[in-house]
Amino acid sequence: MPTGVAERISFINLLMMLGNVPNDEPDFRFSAFLWVLIEVHKISTDTIAKFAKIQEQDVLDFMNDDSTVPIEKKYRLASVIMMLRFIFKAVEPKI
Repeated sequence: MPTGVAERISFINLLMMLGNVPNDEPDFRFSAFLWVLIEVHKISTDTIAKFAKIQEQDVLDFMNDDSTVPIEKKYRLASVIMMLRFIFKAVEPKI
């Protein structure tokens, strides 16, 4: 268990988030991560599409209505989103 007050609060918040894991839709989580990559890290949808080897329109469609994007493209996009998220997480500003 973390010792500092801020660290304990952060740790408890993470534990509380575990309760929501079964309720969250995977596409919702990926959309949230995608938003962070675009808005916080300023990575363009075109760049993300190129990494995923899909069309930029597929990324835009996923952001607007994920049900319109075929599962194969979602998989490619999700793989890239998670890799970029892992890489850029270290430089994200603390909220």
